[in-house]
Amino acid sequence: MLDFRHANITFEGLDRQILDNVTVGVCRGQKIGVVGPNGAGKTTLLRLIMKEIKLDSGELEVMPGVQTGYFHQDHRNIDFELTPEQQIQKMKPKMPYGDLRALLGQFQFTPGMVKTQMSKLSGGERARVAMLKLLLEENNLLLLDEPTNHLDTDAADAVEDALKEYDGAIISVSHDRWFLDQVCDTIWELKGDGTLKIWPGNYSEYIRRSQQ
Repeated sequence: MLDFRHANITFEGLDRQILDNVTVGVCRGQKIGVVGPNGAGKTTLLRLIMKEIKLDSGELEVMPGVQTGYFHQDHRNIDFELTPEQQIQKMKPKMPYGDLRALLGQFQFTPGMVKTQMSKLSGGERARVAMLKLLLEENNLLLLDEPTNHLDTDAADAVEDALKEYDGAIISVSHDRWFLDQVCDTIWELKGDGTLKIWPGNYSEYIRRSQQ
């Protein structure tokens, strides 16, 4: 779906590379968790794919037909003036009302919450609407920046279940080890020195193998 080839990027004021000659690719349906210390470049990877920033050198090739959705921590893809119900109706005006309510119910929304303006909902409730919107869009690659932040256990489980069913590719930055275990089949480890190492398997397998 996309390939980084000999990718290099640094930021002014840093005495090290964020990416140093990195070559890595994403296949259809692959679910990747990105881990590493703070400042290693995890969110930078997502921003590069979204073309918010550019490589200093090297290539990033996104294949034709790739449609990307981005889950931001600040939930900027939702309209804070609308209710959860209105958000989904705006996206899917032909969806039967019963189906719409059932969908919101799967994401832990009560009858009262679906009619509450987004600006009055909690961070976790907004996150669930933002995720549901992404899953309803015509995307085949999801970029997720800390998708389970602010979610309680039931809500996180609902999001994880939806992402496991998603048949597109996922690249997720997350500190949530349970999420990385449940959803991901590959780990990209950014070391903090510009290198990226690929580990097949989920987070637990990555920990086991990296400590051998």
